[in-house]
Amino acid sequence: MFSHRFGLKAFTLIELLIVVAIIAILAAIAVPNFLEAQTRSKVSRTRADMRTMATALESYAVDNNNKYPPEYIAASYGHATDGARELHAQSHLTTPISYITSILLDPFKSRAAWGDQGYYRYYNYLERYGILLDFAAAMDPDGSPPGVRGAFFDRQSAWILYSFGPDQNSSYDNSKRPRMMPYDSSNGTISFGDIFRFGPGGLSV
Repeated sequence: MFSHRFGLKAFTLIELLIVVAIIAILAAIAVPNFLEAQTRSKVSRTRADMRTMATALESYAVDNNNKYPPEYIAASYGHATDGARELHAQSHLTTPISYITSILLDPFKSRAAWGDQGYYRYYNYLERYGILLDFAAAMDPDGSPPGVRGAFFDRQSAWILYSFGPDQNSSYDNSKRPRMMPYDSSNGTISFGDIFRFGPGGLSV
């Protein structure tokens, strides 16, 4: 009987370290690109959701004597949380008539601190004030960045939808930066600013 011995060559430590280094380099290149693509996809989804909701809001108004979904349950006016208001408003768009098939969630509102299940923010200014709100008049003198006021804020709106945007911070509630700063990807994929849609008229920024 003959026995054969086969030479088995294992990886050396240096070879393993080289493989690990190559994997780390590839990951360092791929992961940021993946995260950036994911953020861009969420921005596109947010804008699409807002278009859907804008159509639903205007359809609701046509069927309800030019009134938009109320923010408040009558008994809790002025005391409801943001989440309760947003859920109450969107529920009018799903039942009894389905202007939208389901309540839409803000993909950038994932922080538990918000405590409101991630709904898009919605404000009904006709309900709140009985008039169309002129944002240019309502803002502080330096509340919006140069060049933005005329194109963005100088309009009257019955309602507004907005998302916190990729940085997941509300510019409306931020006292250290311009309030209601529109998100602009040219400032960085994850940068300060919110995504807005005004109505009627469908202005989106």
